[in-house]
Amino acid sequence: MIKRVVICLAALTLTAGFGAGLERVEIAGATSVTPFAEVVQKILHDDILVTLNQRGSTRGLRQLCEKASVPTVVLSSHRVTAETLDRCRVHGFDWLREIKVARYGLVLAQNASTSPLELTTRDLFLALGARTPLSDQDCTLLTNNRTSWSAVRSSLPARPILMIGPAQGTDRFNDFVDLALRDGARSFPCLATLEVKAPQIFDRAVKVRNDQHWVVAGDDEGAVAGVLRHLPHGLALFGWSSLIGTDELAILPLNGVHPTTSTIADRTYPLTQDFYLYTAEAHLGEESAVRRVVEPFVNLGETSPGGRLFEIGFVPPRDSELSYLVNVASGERSAALSP
Repeated sequence: MIKRVVICLAALTLTAGFGAGLERVEIAGATSVTPFAEVVQKILHDDILVTLNQRGSTRGLRQLCEKASVPTVVLSSHRVTAETLDRCRVHGFDWLREIKVARYGLVLAQNASTSPLELTTRDLFLALGARTPLSDQDCTLLTNNRTSWSAVRSSLPARPILMIGPAQGTDRFNDFVDLALRDGARSFPCLATLEVKAPQIFDRAVKVRNDQHWVVAGDDEGAVAGVLRHLPHGLALFGWSSLIGTDELAILPLNGVHPTTSTIADRTYPLTQDFYLYTAEAHLGEESAVRRVVEPFVNLGETSPGGRLFEIGFVPPRDSELSYLVNVASGERSAALSP
């Protein structure tokens, strides 16, 4: 018998005549799930039908415990929320497995022919936040009317503020807000205090401006890069790996740190995010198809140059503990051996 693994790009493919008799596992998450799935396809040699569902981290986590008929593995750029845990509890799940599988960097880039900006997360908050404080000591929020980078910080050039960014609500948009704008907002002591004492009010203070200075772009990084080549003053957000080796766009440092394998691995580069794998612990039986799909993700953490994570533009996490059991009822995590 010929053993095979099939990666499907849509659920409709399952009815195309080649799924009969195969165990089925769905991998859900953001578009970043694609290179992971392709690596899994190369590693696995069992009769498992792996379906790829690129609907974003949030929708993938929502599906995790609702779609019990098909075991699901979710790759997420953020940790599971209390809302998702409650949904899992309602659907009868007691435990989730959480595994940190990789680390990734978001980068700001500009046209390489323009003098590069040297920005901080505070600069990004003051340039791109919808409302910003009156001063370091006064958290009265005023509508952001800054139109040039020199209005953000006098040492910056008088270039127009123009950000080609992801659409609101997408994983990349949320990651940018969490990693850049929230960090920049914390540079104001009054907002840092507000985050601790009144987090809901702080959340409202880190909204992105909705005007001509934030231009919404699609998910196609190639298309965004093409636009940016013709905009000498524009900035855009990319995944770090997609710009490695390019000479038409310049990757900008942030807080004085350039994104590299080393600075992403140790998180000194500020726009560093972790990727988590989630699945129901009940699906991780000794010989289960889910376990056979999860194991390659765990084993991808090869730290030497040329390892599979490096090949697809990711960096192995350096944490001492990578695998956890998550109690659905309480949200508490306890260290667990990797599958």
